[in-house]
Amino acid sequence: MARNEASGVVKAWARTLPKCELIEAEAAAIVWALNLAMEEKFQDIVIEGDAKLCFDAINGDVQNCHWNAKTLLDNAIELKAYFANCCLCWVKSECNAVAHALAKAVSPLSPVLKCNNYSLPPDVWDAWKRDMLLVNSISLAV
Repeated sequence: MARNEASGVVKAWARTLPKCELIEAEAAAIVWALNLAMEEKFQDIVIEGDAKLCFDAINGDVQNCHWNAKTLLDNAIELKAYFANCCLCWVKSECNAVAHALAKAVSPLSPVLKCNNYSLPPDVWDAWKRDMLLVNSISLAV
């Protein structure tokens, strides 16, 4: 999901992948997100995800990188250079509810989902609203 600086939804994408190991799917999702950001000509990006091994490898811990995902993660490292500012951050799974809702919204009959803030599936919209409530409550507490 692409958000603006106020965390508002700009666009959202999801797609199915051929059957593969989870680490490969996570690495492929990161590379796809970087490619989508390039296509959209975004320059300042933050990519968040709950695949800790992938984000650790991209951010320098290649020793623990799973060999099945190494090529994809090397691609991600190269793609980072395209952006003026690119931060790839690991987040806890419970902080990644919007991505999980998007993944569930993809259908085998329609393997790619593209939407904007007006066409988000209801479950994705609900997950995004919960995220915004959490962010706002944390901001108020600080």
